[in-house]
This record gives sequence, structure tokens and C-alpha cells, in this order.
Amino acid sequence: HHLPTHLVLFGGLALILLSVAPPLNYSSDGASMLAVAESVVTRGSITVPCARSALAHAGACYSTFYLLQSVALVPFVAIGRLLGEIAGISPTYGGRAFSMALPALCIAGAATLTSLLALELGASRRRAVGAAVAFAFCTEALAYSRTLYAEPLGALCLAAACWGMLAPAGSSRSRRAVGVVAGALVVAVKPQLLLAVPTAGAALAIFERRPRHMLVALSVTAAGSLLVLGYNALRFGSPFDFGGPTRQLYVGGVAGGPNPVVKILNGAASLLVSPNHGLLVFAPVALVGTAGLVRLARTHRIAATLLGGVLG
Repeated sequence: HHLPTHLVLFGGLALILLSVAPPLNYSSDGASMLAVAESVVTRGSITVPCARSALAHAGACYSTFYLLQSVALVPFVAIGRLLGEIAGISPTYGGRAFSMALPALCIAGAATLTSLLALELGASRRRAVGAAVAFAFCTEALAYSRTLYAEPLGALCLAAACWGMLAPAGSSRSRRAVGVVAGALVVAVKPQLLLAVPTAGAALAIFERRPRHMLVALSVTAAGSLLVLGYNALRFGSPFDFGGPTRQLYVGGVAGGPNPVVKILNGAASLLVSPNHGLLVFAPVALVGTAGLVRLARTHRIAATLLGGVLG
């Protein structure tokens, strides 16, 4: 009765998601980023064992996956290894098991921010909680909460960016600061999210006729992009090398890739109807919610949030 609703909601969702989390990671992407975190904790280095998801450069091997997830896993690995030593079990196992808390906490955080946005858009307290529950348990978020893929962290950063950067007039500076930092980190989670924040900022700038929104969005995205490019240069010697010949950026597109139009169409089909991770299969409630938002409240902030989410 004395805690804010959003803290109770976050705690409840986190406990449920943690209770169904697997004991260890089973994704190759996650294993690669976890290896970076383990290397940082145990050896103070970002090099990793040479394996399928690593690339050799200058006599060492580096993960070909993402910056922010690797960094975010470091404290979880460190705490898990310490708990493992205290409990008398393998520190390596302890670190890897404790790391599985990260995606669950990220999804709980993103769901809580979803409820806060719903409240500000006119939902009742009960319906705002329902929106959070729907996101956490009726979308792809539930599946991703059980892996070390970067998507849960991406969902958290994008939700925080929308909550902070699209705050109504009169909001606190600390809230806007959260939005700016989260907006910059979106690209560091996955470079594929490059357009998410600028699109939301552009929508708000057009609707409210305030170019400042677009300038802020471009600035924070540029800052995050510089982090990613610096990480690339540190690993592979080139800021435009994201992990091998097929993941290098050149003028005109991605090296060795198919026609850009074909690539976009294939990606859209995969994200919409694929039985592996298609939106229509894993998250039909998202389409229902989107239709409801457009029908019930055509506000500038809703349009900006939706466009940012779609591009994300």
C-alpha cells in the first residue's frame, strides 16, 4: 500500500519472469556476448575464445555481436561468480546462471514503462496494468525473456527513450535525461535500431512543428552510433566492420548482400509471418493494440511512439 504502483508492477512481473527463466543460456548470440562479459570480469579483456560467433583480428578473437548487451552482462557475471564461490559451486556456472536474470528484468522494465505510457495516454490504472501484462506475456517479449538475445535490452531502451523523449511539456529534467540516454543507447543495443529514435523524433517534430525534437533525436542517435563505430574499430580495426566480410558497410549498402529492395521485403515477411518470430504468430495482440490506439486517440505522442516502435 505504500509503494508506487509501477514499482509493485515491475516487481511482480520480474518475479514471474524470473521464476520461468531457464537455468542457462542456449542461444549462440547470447553465448558470444556472455563470453565478452566473462572475459572482462576474469581477464580484463574483450577478447573471446575463437569459436563460430567470433572473428580473428590482429592475433586475437572478438565477438561479432553487440556492444551494450556485452557490457550489461558484466555485473551479472561478476555477482553470479561471487555467489557461486560463496555457495561452493563453479563460479563459471554461477555467473552464467545469474546472467539469465538480465532479459527477464529488461522485459519487466519495458512492460512497466508501457503501463506508464498507457496512463499518460488516458488509460485507467487497471487498463494500464493490463497493457503491461499483455506486453510481457502475450507478445514475443515472453519468448525473448528466456534468452540472452539483445531484444529484451532493446525493448527496455526503446521504451525508456519514448517515455523520456516524448514526455509532455512540464515534465522533469531527470525524465528527459533518461530519455536522451536511453535514446543514445538504442543503437548500441543493436545497430539495426538506427532509425527507431529518429523516426519518433521526426514524427513529433512534424506534428508539433518543433524541429528541436528531430535535432535531439538525431543527436542522441549519432552519439550511440559513435559508440558502436568505436567498438567496431577496437575489435576489427575498422569502424565500418560489424563482424566479417558480409557485415561491412560500404557506400551503397551492405557488402555481399542481396538487392536492398529484396532484402527489405524478405525482412518484412520474416518479421510478420515467420513461424520462428513473426509478429502475427507471436504478438497478434500488438496489432489489436495498435488499431485501438489509432482509433481511440490520434495524438502526436501516440503517432511518434508507434512509428518508433515499428522501426524498432
